[in-house]
Amino acid sequence: MDKVISIDLIKKYVNGEELSDKTIEELENNKDFMISVINYTKDINMYNLCSEELKKNFEFIKYLVLKFKDNIDFITKIAEEYLSNNDLDLETRELSIIMEKTLPEELSLMYKIENEASYREKMLELEIEKYKDHKLEPIIGKGFWIIFDDYKDSEIILNYYATKMLEDIISENNINIVKMINNQFKNKEDIEKFGIKTYFLNVISCYDSSLSTYLVAHQDIIKPYIEEIKKNMNSINSQSESEERKRYLNMLEMVHNYIYTTDTEMDETELVYYTADKLGIKDKVAKYDNYDLEETFQREIDYLEDCIDEDTDEYELEEIKDMISNLREGTQEYEVDYYIENSPKEKLIYLNVRKIMTNQIFAPVPSDNIDEIIREPERKKTTGKQKIIKFKKED
Repeated sequence: MDKVISIDLIKKYVNGEELSDKTIEELENNKDFMISVINYTKDINMYNLCSEELKKNFEFIKYLVLKFKDNIDFITKIAEEYLSNNDLDLETRELSIIMEKTLPEELSLMYKIENEASYREKMLELEIEKYKDHKLEPIIGKGFWIIFDDYKDSEIILNYYATKMLEDIISENNINIVKMINNQFKNKEDIEKFGIKTYFLNVISCYDSSLSTYLVAHQDIIKPYIEEIKKNMNSINSQSESEERKRYLNMLEMVHNYIYTTDTEMDETELVYYTADKLGIKDKVAKYDNYDLEETFQREIDYLEDCIDEDTDEYELEEIKDMISNLREGTQEYEVDYYIENSPKEKLIYLNVRKIMTNQIFAPVPSDNIDEIIREPERKKTTGKQKIIKFKKED
């Protein structure tokens, strides 16, 4: 049946005008027609005229829940009936999330619990895969790209998972964005010029680049965080220099001890300053490390200039000039980039170094245990596959 429904046909049906039994049966089993009838009449009782088959149609049930969201009894009834008779992962998961968001808090608890359980189960599956193959961890991050692949047809599910993953990343890594901003920017005007949203998304991309990319297009998810950051921008309390020094020296020692246990091919100093550069704390690391960045840049400039001679071809000359220009502007190219882009093992080492540095500099209470910082948080074990709650109406 054509999706463009004739208004005359709708009126005939609603007014009970003569139509063949076959036609009525077809109409009451047609999603688009019955949606048009409900939109026309705004009468919730039209649901009772729908065929039993149509009452099992996910898109139709979703439409009704959103259309009559203020009629709690009605939407609860039709949602429970649908969930009790269906076990399709995407549809049941999406409807359960819709119900959690739609119902008043005191009535949505069961949906909230089930959605949380389903999310944790999914995260546990990802962690098991990473445990089986450590090469996967630096590749998949938290695993949002896998979630996106599984649920790309449902923005509602993707938004729910993106929100939960964002909460996990911030809590598990003790991320304090205001403190990070305070460490990197000299004043409020500098961060506003750079962009608080841009900075926030850059931080998240370090833990899951796919999630960060998704959040760029769905900024309503990060809106509460941005508002909280803006609210606290004027109440930043800089820590004392002695406390700051202690944190940075502890961080450098902890990173050194961790790198010593690995077989990385990356240079420790370069890895530290590469990571510090990404975190926006390179100048402070250099300060407490007694490391002269300008002197280092000048040594590299001198080295590059010595590489230029009469045998240097035009292409090499341009590359060298670009590198010298970058160094003079205070930027630097790192060999670390090559290693982490081409070796999952090296990328995992970099990510662990980043976790250590983030914890030691930005956490309210830094940990003194390297294993505690770099290991994945333990999840509550589950047995068997959990399913969406199947609500049964009491007799």
